[in-house]
Amino acid sequence: MKLVLRREQRPNLLGQIVFSLDVRGDLSGDEQDAIRTYSLGDRLLYEKYTLIAKGWGVIGWITAVLVRVAHYAVNTTIKGRDLIEGKRVQCSSIAEMVVVETIIKEEAATFGMLLKAAMTFRGEEAIPI
Repeated sequence: MKLVLRREQRPNLLGQIVFSLDVRGDLSGDEQDAIRTYSLGDRLLYEKYTLIAKGWGVIGWITAVLVRVAHYAVNTTIKGRDLIEGKRVQCSSIAEMVVVETIIKEEAATFGMLLKAAMTFRGEEAIPI
């Protein structure tokens, strides 16, 4: 598996620079099959906003539902299945782009190890010490 990152920048309607990071994996057919077979598609690699607050009582529950709906509408996540098709992350600054890219690289490395373990799970491995 290889991680492919493509960076772009463009001005928005107000003239401010918007940074885009396209993320996808260069995956073989066997790797794509392993993602589907071992349910690795739901593994979270990146989440822009993390929802922490939970509601209590009836009003809290209603508020939590509304917050959750809004959260999913504006949140950007990258999961294992997104490496197959690719996904775009929008950033408002170069600093945010660097942080996002670092997180994705680290999580993709871990995902790659998990994917390799899933693909070679059967059998025996001799490890020199």
